[in-house]
Amino acid sequence: LRPAADHLMSERFLEIHNIECWHNAAIAAVGLSLDEQAWQEEALEGDFGFWRQLRDGVDDDGLWWEGSSSYHFYALAALVALAQMWECADDSLPDAEPRMQRMFAVAVELMQPDGKLPATNDCWFSTSLLGEVCHGVPAAADLYEVAYAWFGDRRFAWILRQNYAAPARRRDSIEALLYGVDLPATDPAPDLAACCLPAAGLTLLRSCAPPSDQTSLLLKYGPHGGGHGHPDKLSLFFYLNGHATSPDLGTPGYGIPLNDSWFRQTL
Repeated sequence: LRPAADHLMSERFLEIHNIECWHNAAIAAVGLSLDEQAWQEEALEGDFGFWRQLRDGVDDDGLWWEGSSSYHFYALAALVALAQMWECADDSLPDAEPRMQRMFAVAVELMQPDGKLPATNDCWFSTSLLGEVCHGVPAAADLYEVAYAWFGDRRFAWILRQNYAAPARRRDSIEALLYGVDLPATDPAPDLAACCLPAAGLTLLRSCAPPSDQTSLLLKYGPHGGGHGHPDKLSLFFYLNGHATSPDLGTPGYGIPLNDSWFRQTL
């Protein structure tokens, strides 16, 4: 463990970045396991530690700054992992809660009629709150087990119920074992209304129909998103009666030549 932590310390990105969130989580794991205070402080309080990533990497709307739904959850999963460690160590990481709660909530607000999340910037097209949020992190249901236990937001319970309604999806994850609480007996769909996220530069217009039948229009006009950004401002992403009609296709993978051309441009 010590050589691993030393190596990670030498590989720090020293910037606001999703991978740096994972560096912090790994260094914190070793620091807590071996009771090494210096590593604990570096992971939590360092110049690019947990608190800095949460403060500067998450915009005022609750979205990760790179403007990608899948990288939003990739960073969030690392932040959650570190918070879980501190929860075990001293039963609290209270100052993180409002910002982390907002990260879970904004994804629900942006959920498309079919449960997918907008594949803006370098986002995997399949990213969904009713399945995998991609990049090898826990699925949406597993992350929202933790979120519902921590925050008690009824919208998070609804996300869990939608996931467990699928025949192949059982409530048997390690997150459900450790965090799972009883879901409400009655669980109406949340009011998925139109929303404007000025910091993220996204506005989602919705019809008044239930989520599965909604017509929606997403407008993108915000910050670029750095290395994972796409130069496609003023794009329009359209769902008609619950069906994707003109979606953003996100990214097909970084080894594909079309990724750096067609997938990163407007029509």
